[in-house]
Amino acid sequence: MTGYQALRESSAWLDLSARGRIRAMGEDRVRLLHAMCTNHIQQLRTGEGCYAFFLNPQGRILADALVLALPDALLIDTEPETRQSLYAHLDKYIIADDVTLEDTTAETVAIGIEGPAAADVMARLGAPQPAAPCSHQGWDDRLVIRSSVTGQPGFSIVAPAAHRETLIREIEAAGAIRASDQDARVVRLELGHPRYGEDITDRDLPTKRKCLGRCTSTRAVTSARRLWSASAPVAACTASWCRSKSRAPTRPKPAPSSRRIGRQWARSPHPPGRPRAEDRCARLPQARRDFAR
Repeated sequence: MTGYQALRESSAWLDLSARGRIRAMGEDRVRLLHAMCTNHIQQLRTGEGCYAFFLNPQGRILADALVLALPDALLIDTEPETRQSLYAHLDKYIIADDVTLEDTTAETVAIGIEGPAAADVMARLGAPQPAAPCSHQGWDDRLVIRSSVTGQPGFSIVAPAAHRETLIREIEAAGAIRASDQDARVVRLELGHPRYGEDITDRDLPTKRKCLGRCTSTRAVTSARRLWSASAPVAACTASWCRSKSRAPTRPKPAPSSRRIGRQWARSPHPPGRPRAEDRCARLPQARRDFAR
C-alpha cells in the first residue's frame, strides 16, 4: 500500500517537524494574541485551541496558525514559510507587555497521523484522542493535538526532538505507514483543504477564506488525478468575485430597465427619435425664427 492509498483508505504518518512552533509566555500573552489575530483567544481554556489568521496593518493575511492554550503558555503552530515572519511580527508589537516568545521548532518534533483509521492507530499506541478540533491533551512528555494538514481525520503528536526515532517506530508498529509530502499534497488538494502559501497569500483578506476550500488549486488537482488516478470530486466555487477557473458560469446581466434607457436617452446629444435643434426651429413661425437668429 502506498502512502497516498493509506491516507485515503487507512492511516499514514507524516513528518510535520518543519512546521513552526512558537510559545508565548507571560501574564499578557492572552491579551496580546487576542488583539493580534482573528479569533477569540480570551475564551480559550486549558486544553482548547482554535484556528486563526494573523493580519498585517492593511488587513491582509500574514499567516494562519493553530493557537493552543497550555497551562502556562500559548502554543502557536504555523506553516514553515511563516514561522520567522510571524515571530518577527509578534515581537515587533511587544512594547510594555509581559510577554516572552520562544521558538521551539528546533527542540521539538511533530508527527501527524492521518486517514480514516487514524483513531485506531492512536488506540493501539495508547495515546489520548482529543475530540474537538484543535483540542489537545498531554501524553507523558508529548502533546497530542486534534489537527490535520490534509483534511482527513487526524492527530498531531509533538515530542522532544531526541524522541523522534522512538516515536516513529511506535507509530509504524501500530500499523501506520509513511506518506510523503507529495502524497499529503495530493490528498489535500482532492479534499479542498487550503494551505497558506499556495491557496492563501498575503494578498487575501479574511473574508475570502469562506470559498478557499471549494476553489483550492483546481489545476493542481487535475494534474494530481492524472498522476495518481484519483477520482474524488472537486466542487466548483460559485463566489462571484473568486478568480478560480473552476467556478460555475455566472448569470447573464439583466436587460436594462426602461428608466435606465430613459436616462441614457436624455443624456445623449442626439438620441434616436428626438428631433435635432435645427429641425425643431424649422417648425417655428418665421418671426420666432428671426428672433432666434
